[in-house]
Amino acid sequence: MIVQVISRNLRSWFIDEPELLFGDGQRSVDPRTGVLQYGPYYPHEIGRPTPSEILVGLVGDGETIGLLKNWLSRLETTIQGKLPSSPIQRRGPYAKSRPNPHLFPGFLGFLENKTFRCKILTYQGLEQPIDPDEVKLISNEPDPNRRIALASDLFSSKVERLKDVHPPPMVILCGLPEIVDEYAGSSEKTKGSSRPRITRAEQDVMELMEQGQKFLSDFDIGEPPIRQTSYSYDLRRAMKWKCMKHGIPIQIMRYSTLLAKGELEDEATRAWNFSVALYYKADGYPWRLADFDPNTCYVGISFYKEKLSTKEYLRTSFAQVFTSYGDGLVLRGEEAHIDEKLDRQPHLSESSAFSLLEDCLTNYVCAAKHTPTRIVVHKSSRFNNDEKRGFERAAERFGRITMVAFGNRGIRVLREGKYPPLRGTLIELPDKSYLLYTSGYSPFLSTYPGHRIPEPLEILEIYPLDDPTLIAKEILSLSKLNFNSARFSSKKPITLGFADEVKKILSEMPPDAPMQNRYKFYM
Repeated sequence: MIVQVISRNLRSWFIDEPELLFGDGQRSVDPRTGVLQYGPYYPHEIGRPTPSEILVGLVGDGETIGLLKNWLSRLETTIQGKLPSSPIQRRGPYAKSRPNPHLFPGFLGFLENKTFRCKILTYQGLEQPIDPDEVKLISNEPDPNRRIALASDLFSSKVERLKDVHPPPMVILCGLPEIVDEYAGSSEKTKGSSRPRITRAEQDVMELMEQGQKFLSDFDIGEPPIRQTSYSYDLRRAMKWKCMKHGIPIQIMRYSTLLAKGELEDEATRAWNFSVALYYKADGYPWRLADFDPNTCYVGISFYKEKLSTKEYLRTSFAQVFTSYGDGLVLRGEEAHIDEKLDRQPHLSESSAFSLLEDCLTNYVCAAKHTPTRIVVHKSSRFNNDEKRGFERAAERFGRITMVAFGNRGIRVLREGKYPPLRGTLIELPDKSYLLYTSGYSPFLSTYPGHRIPEPLEILEIYPLDDPTLIAKEILSLSKLNFNSARFSSKKPITLGFADEVKKILSEMPPDAPMQNRYKFYM
């Protein structure tokens, strides 16, 4: 451990980069380097990666199904990495710069003997074509929210047909036709559609519903006063929640992405990111954390506002639960209320906090096949006393609990020289809070891979008191579990880092809609 004295009142520690495990238990700090050299993670006793093949379904019109096939074929080839503009700097009088191979490595192919040690399989019986008339029906609808609903319903119906194929696909690729992408995707034609447009009459009805008022439609008489299901607000989110009831994760591919148009990352990086997500959705582990207590359960608590709720102060809680393997679970909790007098942040009652964490631990035991001896709860705001009591009661029969509260007060630290602080720098502040740099200069990458001044994570509170170095090391490790990307690391731990995407899907999902709790359905 490196200790730096920044001033008379502040200290900083440098925490070494956490390692990851890959094939046959081999180690590396970098996801792409590890997969290239050793293949995806598998225990030594198994002897080979699992899965060894991924059966993929395809949904799209004739053109996009062809483009999807071309992309899968491209993944079987070597794709050269991008030469970065940021060089590695050598020290000494004869110092020269050279390309940095770790920033944008090439992709060697998704094959049985390379990279993921796995092959992708698809055939005509796993294709669900979209007819031109079905596309025309969407483009002819004048209301953008109804267009989005029609498009998401269409893809859901195609995914439902594929689930009945034997054997069913493990992952389904949904290629958006050009017209669907233009008229229902993120474009000028759907501008403003993400914000619900509620009439005064609809708002009155919704307020009565929230007060428990019954309507004739509740007794199967007449039409419901509001037909909320005929509207959707974002195509990707609507497709995710409507398709998850079929039990097969989907991967959405925009038309412009399939054509490699627009502002996209380089082709090798796209291949890496797509392949990591595909492998994980097929129940494989691209990598797992090393030197990590397998008996610790990690939970992130976040909140969202339901799209159609008329109450600004009302939020719904949800949790993301992770094991050291990278198993991710999503659970929806109970209502939370914003404390206008204290901190204007959403908080749970003691009973709601107890129920949510108890559900998390029950699901963790089912997924991990063992009982945790330690629970770590991350929250993007401070814990109030009710939450502390509720979480402590839920953890009593499992083991000790540590609660970590995060915030953002806009504090920055400067480092002498041309680079920002090292990733892994932990700084103690006078009030016993901490700054942790999860993004910054990386000794392994020999550069800072970001474009802006890196923001540290602010750890406002650790309750009850625990070793801040251990807590920071866990956060750094959890920042390397984003299986939606092959990047070296993310800014936030996965317990909170993917929460924004999850809550966007949950906010549009009716409370009575079938819900999958596996993380792979929200990616």
